[in-house]
Amino acid sequence: MGFGLLFIGYFLTYLTSVSYAGYLIRFIGYSFMLYSFTKLYKYNRNFLFPLYSSVALLLVTAVDIYANVGKFLYDSLIIDSFSLPQNFALTLATIDDVLVFVFHAFLLFAIRKIAKETEVDTVTYASARNFAIICVYEVLCLISFLPFEFVDSYKRAFGLPMYLLYFAWIILNLVLIFTCYAKICDENDVDMPLKKSRFEFVNKIREETARREQKAADDSVEYAKQRLEKRKEERERKKRR
Repeated sequence: MGFGLLFIGYFLTYLTSVSYAGYLIRFIGYSFMLYSFTKLYKYNRNFLFPLYSSVALLLVTAVDIYANVGKFLYDSLIIDSFSLPQNFALTLATIDDVLVFVFHAFLLFAIRKIAKETEVDTVTYASARNFAIICVYEVLCLISFLPFEFVDSYKRAFGLPMYLLYFAWIILNLVLIFTCYAKICDENDVDMPLKKSRFEFVNKIREETARREQKAADDSVEYAKQRLEKRKEERERKKRR
């Protein structure tokens, strides 16, 4: 459906890219996510917005690759000259930060919409919670750029908490995307037969897992039907009044 590719891309972009060549890994990660949105868009049109955002982030990352590779070649004396405009790195980082926030706003909005359509309440609530945490993080980051005397002491006091909060919302988003992968799926995928293993005990485990998942799915369908029936009854009562 697309959530599996989205999980891989998000993991690459925001966790494994914390390295010297992180800009290259981010480029691969955004490519995965971009492809996942082309698939998810077929199920919910709201995924068009994170798709456009991922394209913008992919372009920014491509510029970052150009800058870093050019600097590396120049420092290694492979090329004779390489220069960038003044404050180029700061400007690019600012653009990237803004786009990352916009991307997550669109992503969590789209996930919330598809979760409402499929009545997966846990995903609906989690997407709103994650966005609230990201907003808190962004506000804390903006305070560190204010031109006041207390900012230096603020950075020393909130440096570690902000760092931990950053990784917290990344982990929560990964959990959210994986939950979407597990609970929101195409009905055609549900009917796909399992490929048999050469080992009998593996087949038994798969059969038992499939049986439990099917029971959980049936219970969810039954619960949804009961909710719809109750709503109809409430509407009829209101009409009678």
